[in-house]
Amino acid sequence: TRKEFWPYASLAVMAICLGGLAFTNMWDLPVFGAGLFALLAFKAYTGKGAAGWGVLRDSVPVATVVIVAALVLISPYLMTFTSQVQGIGAQGQVSTRPLHMFLVWALFLVAVVPFILGVFWRTTVRHDWARITGVSLAVGFAPFVFWSFLYLHEPGGTSSVVASKFVQVLPFALLIGVAVYSALWLAKEPGEGPTGKVFALALAALGLMLIVGPEMLYVDDSFGGAHERMNTVFKLYYQSWVVLAAASGFAIYYWMSLKERPSNLTRTLRLVWGGVFLAALISAAYYSLAAAATKGDLFHDNPTLDGLAFINRDADGEYDAIEYLRNNADRASAVLEAVGDDYTPFGRISASTGVPTVLGWPGHEVQWRGSAAPQGSRDQDVATIYRTNDINVAKSLLSKYGVDYVYVGRREREKYSEEGMGKFSEFMELVFDDGGVLLYHWEL
Repeated sequence: TRKEFWPYASLAVMAICLGGLAFTNMWDLPVFGAGLFALLAFKAYTGKGAAGWGVLRDSVPVATVVIVAALVLISPYLMTFTSQVQGIGAQGQVSTRPLHMFLVWALFLVAVVPFILGVFWRTTVRHDWARITGVSLAVGFAPFVFWSFLYLHEPGGTSSVVASKFVQVLPFALLIGVAVYSALWLAKEPGEGPTGKVFALALAALGLMLIVGPEMLYVDDSFGGAHERMNTVFKLYYQSWVVLAAASGFAIYYWMSLKERPSNLTRTLRLVWGGVFLAALISAAYYSLAAAATKGDLFHDNPTLDGLAFINRDADGEYDAIEYLRNNADRASAVLEAVGDDYTPFGRISASTGVPTVLGWPGHEVQWRGSAAPQGSRDQDVATIYRTNDINVAKSLLSKYGVDYVYVGRREREKYSEEGMGKFSEFMELVFDDGGVLLYHWEL
């Protein structure tokens, strides 16, 4: 029957969604997996009257089934997935500056913090207050306790740093605890039921935990020194941005939908909050408008949605060569171009056409694959193909990588010199020649 089928369909949909998130960004799996577990725990706590181990009994199996199913769905990807991650490290004295924290999170904090405190203000002391207080404080301070354990077991760990870190994370830990307390209180309050407030409070707690997490822990990867926690910060901030945006939307709805007649003090506080939130919103929106104006140069040139139009402003024929490859290269084609540093025009031909190349940005390949081993001798082989005057050597290496197109432009000449470029015309067909940009093709 439909009622019997629906729970299994729900589990399948959740697994597909979670697997899709993990496939796109593996950092999403633990974050939103934890969010799924939290929601299942709240449901068990609310619906069945379970408490303590009963909540875990009713939520852990379901969460496990969904996560395992999600991993099975993306298993073809996981079989060949490699990562540079080497473990979890404890962050010492380095932390986010308060000004930077304010600039990034002011808008969301202005929205969710009053919401958390406002809901908490409406709670009352019940017979179970001690239990839910303990659970809430355990959730709020769990990251700090875990960090302290790791940090003090590392060489050079000092109690003064622990005390300093405690002061830094204390406001966030208390806010997380208050959010969890309010959610647990609402879940058991007669007449309240599993409303949107419970969900929004859970999202707010998760978002705040994602903000404070990088202040204590970092994922150990190929970066070090000043960039040691870079990936941890911007990856977890992505998730927190999404989660807090959803919670902020409900927070605004919550304040706008309150029906009781407010006191003069409450009315004043709401007006102050609304003014501060509006100021933060306008300040945040300024960047989008300013960036569109500066990056787009206010469309002083002919407006276009072509992201490669800027290439066409140069005198050479790189833009037209890209268009030629787009129109003529087949699915089995590969193009040879110069190898260069990250965040430079090197690799532009492959990136702009979708035609694979031998090697793009070596630094990024190391980050994605965990080491330079998979690159092998590709960098040297590309240099050899361009520089050698031995046609047989060039043919052998082109065949090795399945390359049927060779691009010769400004970057190739500057890096590899002109000396060996003439050999391509002896065994390949010149299919494009414009502004000093040459494109050769041969049948493998």
